[in-house]
Amino acid sequence: MWRDGAQTAVQGGFASGECWASTYVPEATDYPLRVRGLQALISGDVDGATEAFQVTVWSVDDELRPETELGTALAEFTASNAAFNSAEFDLLAIDDIILDEGSFAISMCLADHAGFPAIAADVGQELLTDRNWLFSDGTWTPSGDFGLTGNWIMRAIIEPQ
Repeated sequence: MWRDGAQTAVQGGFASGECWASTYVPEATDYPLRVRGLQALISGDVDGATEAFQVTVWSVDDELRPETELGTALAEFTASNAAFNSAEFDLLAIDDIILDEGSFAISMCLADHAGFPAIAADVGQELLTDRNWLFSDGTWTPSGDFGLTGNWIMRAIIEPQ
């Protein structure tokens, strides 16, 4: 729901290995589709810093919670307060993920750093409780359960097949 130029807040409390995820619910007319990549607003008070993140695509359960890993890769992202980071899955060697139906999620985990850079969330938007997740104690939990009030600023790149 975030639009370029709108207010954001960057989640700086992540520890190394911690993850967030967004669930995507495509329109019926989008199928079949290929999940090509993602765009994310990776930021913080370290503009220009580059860090590694584990990027993973998931199938989701009936509650839209990430469930089964479909593909994963390590990627570097550079913090920016002004521009999205992008990741093309074919360049990351994530095999073609083609869906004929259903929703999916994309997660990012801090590979070997803590704090910033990290994902930004929108400010002043209604939290979609079944679309924003944090991985904690071995399970995916709605981010709102941790007191977060914004949606992760992360977009899936899909391509009709």
